Amino acid sequence: MDSNEDRIIDAIAILSAEFPNITLTQANYKAYLLVLGDLPAELVELACQELATSGREFFPPAGVIRQTAFNIEEAVDEIPSALEAWGAVKGQPYEGSYEGDLIDRAMKTLGGWRAWGNSNIDDEPSWRARFIQAYEILAQRERDERRRLPKVAGYIEQKKAEKVDNEIKRLLGEKRID
Repeated sequence: MDSNEDRIIDAIAILSAEFPNITLTQANYKAYLLVLGDLPAELVELACQELATSGREFFPPAGVIRQTAFNIEEAVDEIPSALEAWGAVKGQPYEGSYEGDLIDRAMKTLGGWRAWGNSNIDDEPSWRARFIQAYEILAQRERDERRRLPKVAGYIEQKKAEKVDNEIKRLLGEKRID
């Protein structure tokens, strides 16, 4: 094991001391490393400390520790809420002002900045509702992708690439690969 894995195991062992009814085995530690091993040890340590002070009655599963670690990490990023993002749109409504971020992507799902600029002012409540809906969906998708285990992300990318390859072969009239 490398020092990152050692530190993760130590953090989990210390957390388990807060729960006298739990006895962790080597299999438990392996399972926790499988779920948490891709994260920086410092982040897992902070998540374990956060959970130790949460008043939980039961020892947290690895997924809860992982989610807590990402919650800590995302608190640093300060992703704006959907209403804050809408306020930004209202304050700076021109194309490309948020290039590549969630605000820009949400606007593009609604027809783009030009459509917003050309819309009737009476349409604003509808735009706001649809923007908030699109923004929340995109934000959740981004959080889910960020939190995904690397092995799962690799599998998804592989399957997407296979679908593209199959579609190219279909369009070219070739046999599918499965």
